[in-house]
Amino acid sequence: MTTIRFFLAVMTMALASVSAEAGNPNSRTNDTLVAIEIAQSNTRSMLHTTDDGKTYRYDYILDDKGRVINRIASLCNQNGTWTPVSAFSVEYTAKETILSFAKYDTVSKTFSLNLQKKHYNAEEYPYIIAVPECCK
Repeated sequence: MTTIRFFLAVMTMALASVSAEAGNPNSRTNDTLVAIEIAQSNTRSMLHTTDDGKTYRYDYILDDKGRVINRIASLCNQNGTWTPVSAFSVEYTAKETILSFAKYDTVSKTFSLNLQKKHYNAEEYPYIIAVPECCK
């Protein structure tokens, strides 16, 4: 139960950060984004079962510095296979931390639906998504 609460707190902070920046005229959102690319790197996973019985898996893909660069949500189907649902991608630069979000497109098999991108000041937001304590 503590793991779930921690995970929900992390996600709430990430979403609050996105919401807080929504009114900032200095943030850019008009960048062209075709699809979120998923890195092949160090991965940590966490399972979460909801009250209605659905089971989600959250994969946290880390860069060589231990920072989250992708967070992928997948749903367990009735036959026990995992279907991707959505993905967050984080790009770290010297001046900006860039957060991208997309839903999974089952036709093209890419994270390319409902694409969104948000830029944050790297000094104010050096990390956007953190790996839950259970996965470290």
